[in-house]
Amino acid sequence: MEVTTATTSAHERGRARIEQILRERSLYKILGVEPDATPEEIRKAYLKTSRLIHPDKFRNDEEATRAFQMAAA
Repeated sequence: MEVTTATTSAHERGRARIEQILRERSLYKILGVEPDATPEEIRKAYLKTSRLIHPDKFRNDEEATRAFQMAAA
């Protein structure tokens, strides 16, 4: 399978997001929403974040799994 620049860039964005999530303690910051976000805004942010950092995209990466679990909390 050929790795494209877009794939590499998406992987790098995912890795950066994983590292950011692991440093956060606020669930709102983990999802990138304000504390007064609506349930729909929270849902959309969760879906976007979970697609970016899903452990299937980072196989055998315990940090990715932990970040995904934190976002799902």
